[in-house]
This record gives sequence, structure tokens and C-alpha cells, in this order.
Amino acid sequence: NSQETQNNSKVIYINHFSPYKSQKSESISNKIFKRIEDNLKSNGYEIKESKSDLKTLLLQAKADKAKFVVDGLYKLNEGDSLSIYSQIYNPETGFMIDALNITDELSGLEGITLDPNESKKTSDTSIEEFTKKISIRLRTNTKRIERRENINEAVTATSLGKDKELNFP
Repeated sequence: NSQETQNNSKVIYINHFSPYKSQKSESISNKIFKRIEDNLKSNGYEIKESKSDLKTLLLQAKADKAKFVVDGLYKLNEGDSLSIYSQIYNPETGFMIDALNITDELSGLEGITLDPNESKKTSDTSIEEFTKKISIRLRTNTKRIERRENINEAVTATSLGKDKELNFP
């Protein structure tokens, strides 16, 4: 049964996240990488760092028989808030199998005035929340099942899915 190829690899490639409609921040990109790396290492995974384009990375990870590839984008919002958009790939097939966004949801509510202090997530709390969630997504999907509803919610139904420049595989 080749569909269910058992891949017991503990290797996960993590690409440095890129800015999306936002200025570039090396420190944010490094912080996201470091937090995911620390979390997954403590859960027994071996992390390989990447700074290449997705196509190259997927081929490299496939050759290495890696378990997952994690790629993503970040957007610096006003104040210290941060949106994170992440995609998880199965390197064997090259397909996206899961996706997860952490956004400052409240900034999208037009015409509603909120106390800015109430609604503000700092970039650190967003990275923290993201790290916990992506770690759970990876650890609970050892068979690398495509989680279509997550992809629809985080990519297809958002501006990311409509953005031709992103060109997801």
C-alpha cells in the first residue's frame, strides 16, 4: 500500500519565513524559526534550517526523506502585532497537507472600535501561540494526511489563496 508509506523520519525542514506585504524583519524570522526549532527538538524531532525557495527545499527534503517541510510568511502590523501564515508540506509528494494562520483577527473588523490595548497581541504572544499550534499539528499527523479544511480556511479562503505571486505548489 504505497499511499500509506510509513515514514518514520524525525527530520523536519523549516524554511525561514518571508515577509508578506510587510517590511522585512530578520529578527522576527529568526525568532519564529528558533521557537519552532526548540519546541520540536524537545519533542524528539531533528530540525534542518533552510533559507531557500520552496521548490528547492521540497526537493532537498524529499532526497533526505524528511517527514515535513514547514514554510511560511509573516506580516508586521501596526504596533507590535504580528500575523503568521504557515504551510506544511509532505516532501514526498510536494503537496501542502496543512496550513495554519495566526492573525490579529480584530484588526480586520471594520467599523468596530475596540480599545486597542484589549485587542493587541504582541509579536511574542503570536509567535508563542503559533509555535504551540504548529507543533501539535505536526506531532498529530504522523501519517501526513492532507487536512483539506485547514488549507481551505488558512489559504484558499484568504487573500493568500488569491495572491498569484505566492504560487503555492
